[in-house]
Amino acid sequence: MTRALFDAISSLLPPKTVDPRDPSSVLASCIEKYLILSNPDEDTISRIAGTEVYEAYCICCLHHLQSYVDLDASSTEEILLSVSHVKKLKSCVEFLICLGVYPYLDPGVSVPLEFRMEAHSCFRLPLVHSSSVREQNLLRFSRCLLQFRVCRAEQLRRLVSPALFLGDIIASLMQVGYVTVVRNSRSPDENTASEKRSREARQLLWKLLCELPGSVAMKELLILQGGSVGSQKVRGAVKLPPAPVWLRKACGRLLSHLLVRSATHSATTDNGAAPSSDCGVRSLLFASASLAPGVIGAPGGCINSLDPRLQPALAQGLAQILASQPSWLIGKPGTGPAVDQSAEQRYFQSIANQVSGLVQ
Repeated sequence: MTRALFDAISSLLPPKTVDPRDPSSVLASCIEKYLILSNPDEDTISRIAGTEVYEAYCICCLHHLQSYVDLDASSTEEILLSVSHVKKLKSCVEFLICLGVYPYLDPGVSVPLEFRMEAHSCFRLPLVHSSSVREQNLLRFSRCLLQFRVCRAEQLRRLVSPALFLGDIIASLMQVGYVTVVRNSRSPDENTASEKRSREARQLLWKLLCELPGSVAMKELLILQGGSVGSQKVRGAVKLPPAPVWLRKACGRLLSHLLVRSATHSATTDNGAAPSSDCGVRSLLFASASLAPGVIGAPGGCINSLDPRLQPALAQGLAQILASQPSWLIGKPGTGPAVDQSAEQRYFQSIANQVSGLVQ
């Protein structure tokens, strides 16, 4: 079965050298070869029919990725892929992200494509402004890749690690769940469907962030905000473009929830394991410091060295985060008190207890 998957993905991936004047014809040829080898179901074929070449290619990529999830679930033993097969699988996800994710993200959401995938520059597409198309395609991508997190095969789980494509899932869910959409020009049914997709994206995102180690979740949110807190110009540092206002606010809101989550939540994970005991403040310290240039980390997850030039700015930025009042503590106008006093006290008491525990 893995041999059949290898042949299918080999037919799906474009050659290394592509004529930049007509990349769509190359993708069309790849789609034709893939459909012959993979023998997809009627639903996949009907979805491909009548679509643009780039969208059809993304549908084929999603269909192929789903094949690994199905094989992992049905196989009695852990599947094992060759090094060449894993490399092709990564390329498949990269093309899917290039063609099926970045065109649907607002400018400033996620790391710019040119920082990550130089080889795919000839396949870059213009932004898609239809909100319903963006929501549907980004959710479809996120649902597909989230399945790899529970695969038995480590090679498949690694695809959604922080070193590879975890950030793309989080960026996609943020775009669907938190972007402000003007719904006045759409029908009530379209608005209802959009709100449902937005709610699902927020639920999937929060579940994912809670399952990740605290420092990893916070680091991904800080990257989406446009860099580490207390950032300072240092030679060798990569300056990320500014994130849109809605994204910065959403990331800040999620960060403040994660800061106190360990002290206020006791739910178990899906597999019955105990919840993470990460200290929110400690996780924020590590996440912020690990984004600074010139950091030397230890195998045990500690930071052994940090550029002294960054320490004052980093400390000031962290202090501002810890002392700031989260937006979710502030009530909406006309709904009662401006601030929930008891919730505010519990929030800052949790922060104080964590800081006290770290310095003792």
